[in-house]
Formats: sequence, C-alpha cells, structure tokens
Amino acid sequence: MSNSKNLIDLLLIIAITFGIYMGTLNSGFVWLDHSQIERGECIIKNVTELKNAFIRPLLVTQGKGNYYRPLFKISYTIDYFIYGLNPRGFHFTNLILQVLNLILLYSILNLLGIERIAVLLSCVLYAILPLNVSSVACLVARADILSAFFILLSFFSFLKFEIGNKKRWYLFSLLGYLLALLTKEIAIGFLPLMWLWIYWKQKSKKYIFPYVGITVLYLLGRCLILGRIGTRIPLLWGSPYSTLLSSCVGFFSYLLKSFLPYNLSISDAFPRYNSIFHPLVLVSLVVVCLFILAFLKFMSSKKIIPALALGWVLSFYIPISNLIPALHFWAERFFYVPEIGVIIFLAYVMDKKSWVRKIVILALPVFSIINLNYQRCFKNDFLLFQQALKVSKFSREAHTMLGYLYMEEGDYPQAVYHYTFALQDIPYYYTYVFKPEILNNLGVIYMRLGIYDKARFYFQQGLKLSPHNKELRFNLEFLKNIERPK
Repeated sequence: MSNSKNLIDLLLIIAITFGIYMGTLNSGFVWLDHSQIERGECIIKNVTELKNAFIRPLLVTQGKGNYYRPLFKISYTIDYFIYGLNPRGFHFTNLILQVLNLILLYSILNLLGIERIAVLLSCVLYAILPLNVSSVACLVARADILSAFFILLSFFSFLKFEIGNKKRWYLFSLLGYLLALLTKEIAIGFLPLMWLWIYWKQKSKKYIFPYVGITVLYLLGRCLILGRIGTRIPLLWGSPYSTLLSSCVGFFSYLLKSFLPYNLSISDAFPRYNSIFHPLVLVSLVVVCLFILAFLKFMSSKKIIPALALGWVLSFYIPISNLIPALHFWAERFFYVPEIGVIIFLAYVMDKKSWVRKIVILALPVFSIINLNYQRCFKNDFLLFQQALKVSKFSREAHTMLGYLYMEEGDYPQAVYHYTFALQDIPYYYTYVFKPEILNNLGVIYMRLGIYDKARFYFQQGLKLSPHNKELRFNLEFLKNIERPK
C-alpha cells in the first residue's frame, strides 16, 4: 500500500475521531475526578511524591481500593502542570490517546497484511463504538486508554522487529509492556498473548523470557507494595462457582453491548448468577465455549490472524473477569483493551467477506448517533448518575453520588433517600460502596438539621466499620461540643 493512501486513511480516522468526540472537551470533572484531580489524590506535587508513586499504592484511603498504577498518576500530573484544573485539558489528553491508539491499531492491521478498506472500516468502527464512550469521555478511564496505548505500542514494535530483525524494536516492545503494567493491571494479559504469538511464528523461545522476567518482577513488586495481588478490600463476591458463572455472563454482555449498545451506563449493578440453569447463564456458557473452540480451531489450522484476535480477547478478559476480586465487577471501560481483539477479528472477516463490510458501513451512522447521545451524560455528575439509575435502580454507587450532590445543594430529603438506599446490601447484585463515608455524610446532614441523636447514631455506626477514620472522629467530637451545656 502506498504511503499516500496510508496518510489519507489516517487523516480520515483522525478527523472522524475528533469530530465524534469533540463534545467531550466541554465536559467538566465528574465522579472520581473530584477526589483524584480536584482534591489532588492522584496529582504529584513534588519530587518526593514522584518517588512515592512507584513505591506506594495509587490510593491509600481506606475503601477506595489499593491499585498500583504509577504511570496513571504521572499522566494526571503532567496534565495538571500543563492545564491546571481546567477539565478541557484533561479531556483533550484522553482524546489524543484515543487517536494514538487508532493510529497504532491501523499500523498493526497493515503489518498483519489485512486489506486496506477492511483496516480503515475497522479503525473507524473502533473509533465510534458507543461502548467506548466511557473510556474516552470519562477521565477515570485514563488507565484503560493509556495502558491500551502501551500494549499496542509493544505489539507494534514486536511486529516491526519480526520484519527487520532490528533489536531496538524488540527493546521498544519490552519497554512498552513494562509501561503498560505500570499503568494498569490488565496489561498482564499481554504475556500469554506474546507466548502464543512467538509459538505461532516459530521464533526462538528466548524472546519470551524477558517478558516473563518483567512480569515476575512486576508481580513481586506489586505484592510487596500492596500486600496481595487483588484488592485489599474484603469484598463478598460470593462463591467461586457463582463468580465463574457471573464472569461468563459478563463476557457475553461485553460482546453483546459492543454491537448492540443498549442501556449504557457508567455505573451498573451487575447481577450475581448462582445457577447454571439460568437462561442467560446457559446462553453465556454456550458463547464462551464456542469462542474458545473457535480459538483452538484457528490455532490448530494455523490461521494466525483470527487466532490472534480471539486470543487477544481471552487474554485481556481474564484480568477483568473478577476471578481475582476487584472493586467493580463489570464496567464498560474495562472492555476497551479486550475489544481490540474483536476489532482485529472483524477486520480479518471483512478482508474475506465483502458483505460484512456493507453491514459495518450501515452500522457506522447508527453507532455515531448513539455515541453522541450517550456523551451528553458525561457533561456533569447529575446527568451521569441519573442515567445510571435509569439503567439500574440497584446501582449503589449512583445512589451514593446523587446523595452527595443533593447534600451539596441542600436538598437533604433527597440526599437521605439516596444515601439510605446505598447503605442497603443487595445480595443478588455485585455492587460496592464505602459505607463509613456514607454514614459520615448522613451524620453531617442530621447535625445540620439539628437532629443530634440521629447524627450521633450514624457517626457511631461509621466508626464501628472504620474505627480510625479521622473525619468520623472529628465530626463526633464536634457534635459532642455542640451538645455540651455552656
């Protein structure tokens, strides 16, 4: 393919991406942006903190998880020193990362030998898929979109190394993998993928050992810093059997919502499945089994590109499957990296079947409309979490955020309603909130209303769950001073 045609394709992809996501530049800070950016939890202020980013958890506040993501924190810091607290700058970085990922994806598909039109359509599709809106429009998804950049860069570099046998490309690939791991845990799925690729291409096994070494060092360092592989928060996700069934349904849900984007939401309460005879579980198990069988068949028949595509999806789904528990069981932004495998497979199919191209071309304007409509929810917190409750009334996270927003507006009845709902344990859904923070805010509301007995009750309940919580201790002591006779 000529360089001029490549350039035209890339300019078209960039123009479409900017056109579809330009509206995100007018969005403000939402959700975790307030704590991570505005209150500086993920902003490095000096050289000492820069060192600490590599030797301490991302967030050390109890209840907010303990992730090891130093480059995620550094990326926020770079934005902060360039743009200050202007959300437009942070959103612009997300948009640039989306463009860079598309350029790398386009380049990889070209190196794999896929026909030009199939490559172009695949990249445009990935640019506008509504499921990816939360990854681009929501800043908290920076870890997903940045780790995808380093993963794609690593694989692209290895392909270039295969073509020219220049060691610098191999070193770039190793560096890209390391940086991806330091951005988000999902990057560990690159190791089995590279092992399979090296096996398929019948290259010397020595090339996989440095990737293994980087992975081992990363896991050891992560365990030393965090104390364990998964989250520190003791989530009651249920039995391994229930988690496995629910993970299969989660896999099917990601695939389904990629191309049937209905009921999209930043914070969904994912159902917990305990029976293999549930209709959705049965369908999901069939889909998972067919997916794995197709992958094995492509492997055995040495059809490298479709095997790579399906292997990509499986390798990167395992880290988000919750077989190792995390704070969130299912979220649209988590599928940003695995979905690249779906796009590679679709590019391969479009290369072989022209009728599939026609379907994709017809789908593009529909997906664009859904994408633009969904983006509106990310303008502010109220729109975002009201949409979440429309999709799932059991989203305790959405209730918590709305409780906080109504509390800030002084609408205490609404705040109490949402906070009270968020405190309820819902046994048939995977949904998590940090209860001490909610109890503290309920105590503050009742203290402002002059209902001191209820305020005291909520502060005390919060301290039972989090005895060393400074804010709860301070508020309870403040309440005692108010009640003390003068």
